[in-house]
Amino acid sequence: MLIRPNIFASVWKPLKGPVVDWALAVCDAKSIKSADEFTSTDVIGDENGGLSEDLRVSYDQNHKWYYLKDQTPDELILFRQCDTDRNKFGKSYSDKKTTT
Repeated sequence: MLIRPNIFASVWKPLKGPVVDWALAVCDAKSIKSADEFTSTDVIGDENGGLSEDLRVSYDQNHKWYYLKDQTPDELILFRQCDTDRNKFGKSYSDKKTTT
């Protein structure tokens, strides 16, 4: 049986802007070197009342993160959340000292 690769992509854009706090950041999957950098967590009681699992990336100074500074509603980010070959993760964060 031939197994096809699966890619899960997302489009993100703000409803209001410019985004000053809590910008969406994405991590370059090539900068993640080891499975030890992941932590598996359970998400209990999602909107369907069920249980799901999430993978979180532990901090590593070698990770490469990207975001759009002062993103406006007419700018969008298209990113790959994961695929069957390698994962990419998105994270929202607030850091007034960080620049692009």
